[in-house]
Amino acid sequence: MADSNISILRTLKLEDSKLAGKVTTDTGGLTKWGISQKAFPKLDIANLTIDDAKKIYKASYWDKMFLDKIKNQTLADAIYDFAVNAGISKAIKTAQEACSLVGKYTKDDGKMGPQTLKTLNSVIPKDWIKMFVYLRIKFYTQLAEKPEYKIYLKGWTARANSFLE
Repeated sequence: MADSNISILRTLKLEDSKLAGKVTTDTGGLTKWGISQKAFPKLDIANLTIDDAKKIYKASYWDKMFLDKIKNQTLADAIYDFAVNAGISKAIKTAQEACSLVGKYTKDDGKMGPQTLKTLNSVIPKDWIKMFVYLRIKFYTQLAEKPEYKIYLKGWTARANSFLE
């Protein structure tokens, strides 16, 4: 089964590769370790530690999606990373849509229930990842039509493509 520590460390590298825990400001407001003030309005972002960030990532994303029940680590990594970047519901709906595109239909409801988990565990990982990355980039491209997000498109695309490696 997938390991949250592997996913969290991978996402921390993607979120913070050049910033090394520095406080920045982006469309999510104050941000550190990829944790934004917009997503966590009551959190003291400026004083957030790496250990705090890991706990938040596990409780607020990984555990809520039951990703420890996914057999393939790369699938879990991809879903988890997209949830951190675009939200849990969007990540799950995209995962469900990718299942359908590889011929494994599951209800597209944005919920990680038993049927979705069963379906995700039955896909051919390489094929599913290709579809998931394609859908993720499609989402980013549409989002980047808004001027405030356009500057992020290159980084978002690289981030999504990193799961193909």
